[in-house]
Amino acid sequence: MAYEILIIENNDEDICFLDKVLASAGYKIRVARDGNQGIRSALDTPPDLILLDVMLPDIDGFAICKEIRAHQRLAMIPVIFMSADVAIDIRARAFEEGAFDYFVKPYNGKEILIRIDRQLECIALHKKNQENNRISERSHIASELHDSVNQTLFVIGIIAQSLVMEADKLSPDIMAELTKLHTLSQSALVEMKTLLNELRPSQIITTPMAKLINQLVDAYRLRIDAEISLLVDVLDVQEDIKLAFYRIIQEALNNIAKYADATSVIITFVNGGHLHLTIQDNGCGFDMNTVKQGKGLSTMKEHATQHNIMFHVDSHIGGGTRISASWRP
Repeated sequence: MAYEILIIENNDEDICFLDKVLASAGYKIRVARDGNQGIRSALDTPPDLILLDVMLPDIDGFAICKEIRAHQRLAMIPVIFMSADVAIDIRARAFEEGAFDYFVKPYNGKEILIRIDRQLECIALHKKNQENNRISERSHIASELHDSVNQTLFVIGIIAQSLVMEADKLSPDIMAELTKLHTLSQSALVEMKTLLNELRPSQIITTPMAKLINQLVDAYRLRIDAEISLLVDVLDVQEDIKLAFYRIIQEALNNIAKYADATSVIITFVNGGHLHLTIQDNGCGFDMNTVKQGKGLSTMKEHATQHNIMFHVDSHIGGGTRISASWRP
């Protein structure tokens, strides 16, 4: 994907030069001819980098940069000032207001490209480090949850199970409550596995496809008051496709749990030359003409569209819902 650069400049000659140099290097270019237009353009669609002239007809570059830095979604976008003024105090003020670099006119095309490349590389590295930190934090949280909550739930389950085995010594009411406690503890353990998968996406990737779907369905069996029939016969596929199908199944089951009021759910996920998923329920259904983006449909369609997965939904009021998704390598 090509980087997009916003040029805030009102000099036609400079705009033409920068457009030619940057376009030749594969960058997408946007031009704003005054400060207010530049700020609006950046807010509407944040660019990857901004080239900002110090002198503009309405607002000077210093005020524009300060305004840009005041918006959180624009705060980390590299802003490079451009000016014919080489005075030290002007350049110092530019950096004080948040400039990442300062180009002096007349421009050197080769130097501009090298310095822009360096800024974009630094930003990309910063974003990668942020993502790695988020992943590390999620893994830490997942580990803490696994160690503490799982141990507690396991102990509760053992106690409940041992008491159930002494059923002949307990009253029917206590026995019923213990049975409920045991069921709840098992439910919580399954839910915890699902939560850990959400906190550690790598867990989804490394778990075999069939096992992953079985775990997901087991979690929803405890939330959906319906008989769930599952047939999974698939080998592992590439990571992005695997994750997309997981999210589609997850969203479909979530919708069934919330809205369907179904007594039967049939899930088939097989590989017969291509991956084919069907999820059929006998619930209340909905009117396809009135429900367009609600009930998680847009989320499922988004996952499918992003990965060239054929996706179809068929539903009728009182006639249940059928979701199908197919992907061919």
